Amino acid sequence: MDRTRADRCLEIARALRAAAEETRRTLQTSRELLRRSTEQSLSAAGPAPRRGDDLPPSKDLVESVIDAYETAQDEADAQTCLLLGHVLQHLGRRVLNTVGPNGMGIAVH
Repeated sequence: MDRTRADRCLEIARALRAAAEETRRTLQTSRELLRRSTEQSLSAAGPAPRRGDDLPPSKDLVESVIDAYETAQDEADAQTCLLLGHVLQHLGRRVLNTVGPNGMGIAVH
């Protein structure tokens, strides 16, 4: 390998390392913001149940979030996938809490 090609490869490797580090920092910041937001929501909600959580999410809402998640996957948008994955988990919990495992066809022994 000639010297200029080796220099170019080293330059590309450094750029990739910097991009990976920036992505890691962004994900870490996103997780921290999500954690803080969750803590604030829980402390603001208090002991009274929130009305929206007492009802199952609409089919349109669930399908829209699934579509958005799949689109983010197609575009390789890791941050959006992570965020929408949390939203899907939340919606799944709401469905399970309002409908119950028997209503979902899940056998509970």
